[in-house]
Amino acid sequence: QFHAKPRGPLPNSSLSDDDDSDSSPDSLEAKTQRIAEKYGSTFASSQEPTDPSTESRSSSQAQGRKSSEWRQQPIVISDKEGKARYKVKPEEARFPLCIVWTPLPMLTQLIPVIGHTGIGDSRGVLHDFAGPYTVTVDDLAFGETHKYVRLLNLEKEGVTPEQFDRAVKEADSNYRKRMHNIFCDNCHSHVARVLNNLNYRGKSNYTMIDVWWMCLASSRYVNFSHIVLTYVLYILLAAILLFTTLPKLF
Repeated sequence: QFHAKPRGPLPNSSLSDDDDSDSSPDSLEAKTQRIAEKYGSTFASSQEPTDPSTESRSSSQAQGRKSSEWRQQPIVISDKEGKARYKVKPEEARFPLCIVWTPLPMLTQLIPVIGHTGIGDSRGVLHDFAGPYTVTVDDLAFGETHKYVRLLNLEKEGVTPEQFDRAVKEADSNYRKRMHNIFCDNCHSHVARVLNNLNYRGKSNYTMIDVWWMCLASSRYVNFSHIVLTYVLYILLAAILLFTTLPKLF
């Protein structure tokens, strides 16, 4: 009878890349690497797929840090970046770092130097003392802005956007607890409070008269049509009064 001769173990050198007898982690990793080198493929043996929500959170956090850093830097209006960041945009009702003025119905038509004021925060959102215990935000009472005063001295004083907005919020909080009085505690007083909080131009005793004078002497109209809208009724009324009284005088 024929007896098969027992076969001994194969030597290690005879193992091929396709042999799966050794399943240890080190061996599997080595095989993966050899196959990748041979076929030019890229393998990610241990990397998990990226979660889109994680990427979104990371992006939001980065933007938040960038915004926070910007708000803590001193205000600069004169350079290119500052001009773009603090640009006045009347069509969007955005007047950053500005005192704004709009006519009061009927009263401004009789006395054009009298109107309603508010102030724009670092992002241009308008805040104004609109009535008893009422401060409106992003909704200027009595209509759109006709003219504005740029607070240019903020750059020289090293005020940060965060400090400016804090001064506005403090004034808002204070005037939400106040009764409105058109003669002595009004929208001009609210703006004066913001300037005092900032110690603007080294002063902390601004009054409604100071704000009124700034709007009269240092303001800029949004466009020509707003000049016409401000004065047209006053001019018409003055002309009618003039032509009706002159014949009686002579």
